[in-house]
Amino acid sequence: MIILKDLSGKFCSGELIGIMGICGAGKSTLMDILAGMRKKGVEGQILVNGQQQKRRTFKKLSCYISQFHSLYPNLTVLESMMVKDCAFILCACLQVNETLNALLLKEYADVQTSILSVGHQKLLSIALELLRNPSVMFLDEPTSTVCGYFSFKVISLLKSLAQSGRTIVCIIHQPCCDILNLFDKLYILSQGQCVYSGTVSYLTTFLAKFGLHCRKYHSPAALTEKHYQRKRVCLLRSQPMPKRECHHGMHVNPMLWAFYDSTIVKQCRIVFLILSQKDVDPMESDEFVTSTFSQFCVLLKRSFIYDYLQLVGHPHQTPIAFSLVIYVYLHDIYDSQSISLLIFLTSFFTCPLQMPVVLKEHHNNWYSLKAYYLAKMMSDMPMQIIGPIIYCCIAYWMTSQPPKATLYVLFAGLLILVAFVTQSVGQFIAAMCDSLMVCGANAMAWVVGAIMCIFGGFFGPFDELASYRQVSWSKEMASNSVCSSRYSFGGMVLSLYGINRTDLECAEGIYPLQKPETILKELKNDEAKLVVDIHILVIYFIIFHLAAYLALCYKARPSRRKTEYKN
Repeated sequence: MIILKDLSGKFCSGELIGIMGICGAGKSTLMDILAGMRKKGVEGQILVNGQQQKRRTFKKLSCYISQFHSLYPNLTVLESMMVKDCAFILCACLQVNETLNALLLKEYADVQTSILSVGHQKLLSIALELLRNPSVMFLDEPTSTVCGYFSFKVISLLKSLAQSGRTIVCIIHQPCCDILNLFDKLYILSQGQCVYSGTVSYLTTFLAKFGLHCRKYHSPAALTEKHYQRKRVCLLRSQPMPKRECHHGMHVNPMLWAFYDSTIVKQCRIVFLILSQKDVDPMESDEFVTSTFSQFCVLLKRSFIYDYLQLVGHPHQTPIAFSLVIYVYLHDIYDSQSISLLIFLTSFFTCPLQMPVVLKEHHNNWYSLKAYYLAKMMSDMPMQIIGPIIYCCIAYWMTSQPPKATLYVLFAGLLILVAFVTQSVGQFIAAMCDSLMVCGANAMAWVVGAIMCIFGGFFGPFDELASYRQVSWSKEMASNSVCSSRYSFGGMVLSLYGINRTDLECAEGIYPLQKPETILKELKNDEAKLVVDIHILVIYFIIFHLAAYLALCYKARPSRRKTEYKN
């Protein structure tokens, strides 16, 4: 299916361009292609300053702002701006204050982004990208779901940005006369073809040629969409505007021609000619402005702030956590997987919710996925350490385990390692699920949790599980030890009963399971080795994190990124 056919045009610097058309005309597809978000199935050329567009270079010069606001809800406006700004410039505070003042967001600096109105969220999305000072900005329907006042305010801001030398391209839908007059050029699509490309002032004259006379105080944009909605498509273009152009096809002010012919510019041409002969592109020397370590530090700071606000902003989670601990204790459930499942289930709630923000920021060249994933993994570790230690302090002493520091540290360390492994499993499943599909991630989580419990040795010995049913995959899971929960359970059993553990103290009489060796033999762990279990858990930790990172890279591909924004 051909969506766009025989499109051509030119968007110059210092112009505010509006792409218009009815639903299904191909506006979003054209925007995706121009922004470099879609390459598959595209034929033709996109020239930037007269040269073939290179996606890696163009990402540094442009930004894409979706109509769906991808913001961290618990961060304030100032925190969002400071974290973004610290990754790119040195004078962070000065730049942030100037941007907030320019966009009239200064009074909302201490307000959380989730409380802001839709109009202020759109302004904040623009402000975040302005800190990088892009030369080209693409906006997908910046006036959608916004009242008339904020629509005019947003377009007026874009107009002022265009007058400063930027190229602003945005999709607009049925603007009023005041908003329409702010645009320098319109590019109207119908059925995948361009039906008008020219100035706003010439649009009424163009429509009059076909007997479509726009009444006074009526918007010609509404008349245009109504006309082409009736499928009266006329592939005519407006008259070309007389403009003086430079060698790269960019419209320039006549005052600049004296500088263009000066000696210093001629010297610069010689330097650029030498660089071009050596195939050196200064913009391609580094993919990102800052180093990976600097990105990691900034992202780690933001992750800690976000996780802290998540914890403080939900005080009802504390009594729930304590009630779960009491429930576990009263029902004699002492295995570690009960708490580890709770730990890795938290990943399914946070990771899918953050996916649209991460993909948007990565596409706009804020940071690399490597820096984000490392920061995310490091920011989750404190909770993965504190949670098992708190659980161990309660469960270890309440189950009357021997008061030995070595035994306690070993058991707590294994709990922490199990938490790390289950967290990596959670990261992998969350990275595989679509954005905001929390229900799908939870459903998969319960399936994975059930498999881990069944084949982890909780409900019976491993050899009995393997011979219970003549199912090939059941045998593989149980007998060939491919389930990580088996090593988790076996390692903690060995840490409690395997290291020269004395006999268990019983209140009355002598019971068959009083000997630690009998317990290990009953649980089929008498021949297991603690060191082997620890090494295998570490291997699982590395494998699942690598798989999660590769899944995240797959979702960040240009062909899939647009779908993630819209979820």
